[in-house]
Amino acid sequence: MKDAKGHGSDAKDGPAHQAGVAAVGVPTLTADHHAQIARMRASFPYRIAYGALHPTTGEFVASAVTSRRIPNKLAREGWHVWTM
Repeated sequence: MKDAKGHGSDAKDGPAHQAGVAAVGVPTLTADHHAQIARMRASFPYRIAYGALHPTTGEFVASAVTSRRIPNKLAREGWHVWTM
């Protein structure tokens, strides 16, 4: 948040946000990956739908679980994880 003099930071001020791309080195979801997670969310509305992308192999996994145990485990192992 910026103060009256314009000092401070705002997450939407960065060049990555202005260009509409993610920060350097951070992968983004493709439309297909997002659709897979959304399909899981629609099928299992009371569960945590997540997608995980392996950084080196590019393997993508989408699932719906009742706890954050598996998504947290994948994140600790170095996977990039998104939840809905």
